[in-house]
Amino acid sequence: YLAAREGERRVTLVLPWLEPVDQARIFPEDLRFDKPSEQEAYIWRWARTKGSLPSLDFRIAWYPAGFSPIAGSIMPTTDIVRQLPPGNDDVCILEEPEHLTWNHHGSRWTTHFRHVVGVVHTNYIAYAAQFGYSTMAASWFMNALCVAAYTDVTIKLSDTLQWLPGNVLVRNVHGVRPDFLAIGARRGTSPPEESRGAYFLGKALWAKGYGELIDLVTSKAFASALPGERIACYGSGPDLDAISAKAEATGASLDFYGAIDHAHDSMFDFQVFVNPSTSEVLCTATAEALAMGKVAVIAEHPSNQFFKSFRNARFFSTAEEFVQELKAALEAEPEPLDPVERYTLSWEAATERIIDASAMADGSTRQGDKAPFSFAYAFHFVMGLPVWGDTLRAYSNAVEWGPYDGYNTPPRVLGYSPDDRREAEREFDEGEGI
Repeated sequence: YLAAREGERRVTLVLPWLEPVDQARIFPEDLRFDKPSEQEAYIWRWARTKGSLPSLDFRIAWYPAGFSPIAGSIMPTTDIVRQLPPGNDDVCILEEPEHLTWNHHGSRWTTHFRHVVGVVHTNYIAYAAQFGYSTMAASWFMNALCVAAYTDVTIKLSDTLQWLPGNVLVRNVHGVRPDFLAIGARRGTSPPEESRGAYFLGKALWAKGYGELIDLVTSKAFASALPGERIACYGSGPDLDAISAKAEATGASLDFYGAIDHAHDSMFDFQVFVNPSTSEVLCTATAEALAMGKVAVIAEHPSNQFFKSFRNARFFSTAEEFVQELKAALEAEPEPLDPVERYTLSWEAATERIIDASAMADGSTRQGDKAPFSFAYAFHFVMGLPVWGDTLRAYSNAVEWGPYDGYNTPPRVLGYSPDDRREAEREFDEGEGI
């Protein structure tokens, strides 16, 4: 969407490259890439056929990365800045700046780029809570340190996130795919003949709200007001067996299904999306459900503040309110999306919001030029030096860092020839590997 805007600009999407051994841990079984050019061809094919993107006039670059099974995260294994193609030094948007720089050792992003914007959208403190207060405190400190060291402006998707230093704004800069809005338009003119009731969609993790959902549907208020009503749950993940076992043991009115694309045709007949989670920063599935013209019954919480203006959003604070809102949502037809709601959910609007939130006043001093933020970078750099850095990475279950002699030697380049790319594109265009 940045590439589609008027005016000449070069836009580069920078992605992590995982070796096949790590791909096997997180990619589908039938999807492997031997080199970056093959994965890039796969991405371009998806962009052309399913992405519904307004422009393909952008480039893709790669950096070496590894996957930490314990942390459940992809992390860089070398200085990303030194991997970037030349001529990309104006504006950098770091998706999850804290995540990208926990393990970082080397160049300072704000030195290489004229303006660095961080978009923070994961509540790592909530995830760290399951490992105890010491892990929560360490995570809080590292998140604040990295944001201070490497950004000029930081955008939080909601106020659920921790305090962060410097120029920080709260703004939802995410949108939904056009196909979700198309489904909403179709529902507005041709609603399903019979609704399938309510559903929940999310990765099968306790942190995603499954515990709260079980408590809500086993409450006396639910049994009294909605006897026989069941909620379909879609998603897969490491906690699925434990979640389904607790649901069965407590008699929760939940039916579990596997993971599914939210835009799949089989989801069209559902009328109500429920989401009791309070650990989310801003739930993408809620935005998608509203875009598809469904009613969303969600918790009264800062993470859901963005949805307050939508007529089909209903909020609850107690089990009694949940039952009251769910019952009303099941009995009434959803309101068709109006033009303002449609635009607000779109990526066009999200792009406008991120441009607006990223701006700094003319003549203002860059955050990175101020002494406290320069000290934050120096402190983080020292933390990453050999012995200290390797010890901290091992303690935090981070991936192993690359060679430390990279200051004077060329970086590891994930290069590939145009012939490699064209051959890979031909293979994927013929349907192999996709």
